Amino acid sequence: MVLCVTAIVGVTLQTAAVHSAMFTIGRVITFGMTGMAIVVVPIYQAETAPGPLRGMFASTIQLNIALGTLIASVVILGTKAIDGNAAWLIPIGPQLPIPVIILALIHLLPESPRWLLSRGRREEAAKNLRKLRKGVAEAELERDLQALAHAHQNEQKGSWAEVFDKNNRRRTAVAVLSISHVVVSETAGLRVKEKTNLFACVVSVLTTFVTSFTIPYLVNAEYGNLGAKLGFVYGSINVAMGILVYFFIPELKGRSLEEVDQLFASGEPIRKFKEYRQHQRHPGNPRQDPRLLTRSIP
Repeated sequence: MVLCVTAIVGVTLQTAAVHSAMFTIGRVITFGMTGMAIVVVPIYQAETAPGPLRGMFASTIQLNIALGTLIASVVILGTKAIDGNAAWLIPIGPQLPIPVIILALIHLLPESPRWLLSRGRREEAAKNLRKLRKGVAEAELERDLQALAHAHQNEQKGSWAEVFDKNNRRRTAVAVLSISHVVVSETAGLRVKEKTNLFACVVSVLTTFVTSFTIPYLVNAEYGNLGAKLGFVYGSINVAMGILVYFFIPELKGRSLEEVDQLFASGEPIRKFKEYRQHQRHPGNPRQDPRLLTRSIP
């Protein structure tokens, strides 16, 4: 709700701007909302989606960003020849209906059971878990609820130092390396999920800024004069990143967030994560009990 209101305020300031300062303030507010959204939304999606579908749901924000960018580019291309204020009002204005629609429908979204449990609201958590897992047997829902409750009893919010300590630096590196909302929402430790997501998003924004800022200088004749040759630069980077992703981004399909915690706690190489499965429940802290993981038989 806060994000929707922030977006509405930002877009309203832009469309109603009577001078550049007012427009700039609106842009800053809107960009701040975007920054908050790319941190909060993937976490909510990861916490509410079933394990087998979590990747698909968490990828929707990335898809929407790409589609939004494409639509904006097409609209700007179509209005660039228009004289007068309509040339910039038409591209800016369509941002307003989306947060208004979301604000009107947001009451239909159940709050995260994990978040409710962290606030001691177990009955509401159970109710929302049933909404999110319709068709699942009651016994299985109760087991999931107990697992979530146990995790929250043993997990307190971690500090920024913990994001980079020996227990989490591998997970943080995976999150930053991927800069993918799907991977970040899955790999961040439960104690430092928000902080890890924020750090990865900051790296993503800075990387995007550096790329956007330097491309004109690298392409234009009066500076780098690389022209189309710039494709070799970024193409090489993409090849290198592809290799790194293959070796250092784990396969977490179908895993619950608690299982992901156990996988990283086990100390196993990331490339072997796919071969491991949870075979028993243990009364101890699952993050510190690698016995929960056994190699599956092909």
